[in-house]
Amino acid sequence: MYYKGFVALKSHKVTDFNQYMWILLGTIFSRIIIGYFNILHLVMFVMKVILYLYSRLVQSMLMVILLLPPPALGLQINN
Repeated sequence: MYYKGFVALKSHKVTDFNQYMWILLGTIFSRIIIGYFNILHLVMFVMKVILYLYSRLVQSMLMVILLLPPPALGLQINN
């Protein structure tokens, strides 16, 4: 799980962040079930929710950045 997060941070690809988001979502639901057994799992649950929200934020920012046209380098319009 953490390896996929490092890959997503290193590659800056939307698909990697999307896969990492789904992995985190699955672990969040598993932590809810396991959270009834131990209080430490509740701390881990909160941390995973924060990671999930951060991955969604970065994914949306990358999607917005990738939709923008590339900047015109050194091109000027002469009238």
